Amino acid sequence: MELNGFDELSEKLNKLQENAEKLSKNNSIEFDKLFTKSFMTTHTSFSSIDELLKSAGIHNNEEFEKYPSDKFDLFIKSNTNFNSWDDMLDSATSLFVKNQLGF
Repeated sequence: MELNGFDELSEKLNKLQENAEKLSKNNSIEFDKLFTKSFMTTHTSFSSIDELLKSAGIHNNEEFEKYPSDKFDLFIKSNTNFNSWDDMLDSATSLFVKNQLGF
């Protein structure tokens, strides 16, 4: 009796567990790794998250943190495929996790 299918599944599950452990150690993700060029060009008219932020008038972390969320949501809705910053962030995070886990 051959167990190739089981062995292959076992290897994939081990790799998934290994990737999940690596991901769980990562407490923060840089915006440019989360919002890849591919993500940005697919969902926005910008090629980078920096370009999007600068277009909104945000040039540093302090400005980002102080920027009114309702104003930023309107900017995101007008310039991306998303209805809000939270929607965009959730989508990018889900894609990032999926890629990190190896799906």
